[in-house]
Amino acid sequence: MTKTAVAGLDMKLVEIAVAYQRSRVLCAAARLGVADALKEGERSVQEIARSCAADAASLLRLLRTLTAI
Repeated sequence: MTKTAVAGLDMKLVEIAVAYQRSRVLCAAARLGVADALKEGERSVQEIARSCAADAASLLRLLRTLTAI
């Protein structure tokens, strides 16, 4: 196998891993009810965390990841 073929396989593995991570982030947001917490408009992370019964610091990381997606 050539180096190019190996690099192509490595990239495919990275793509699969990234897709899995994205699906898990979306699943976590759905299970927490983030969209429902935002249905009435903008709210602070602390307000969203309270309504979702989540840790504010962890929720902030989740929201930043969602923004990046």
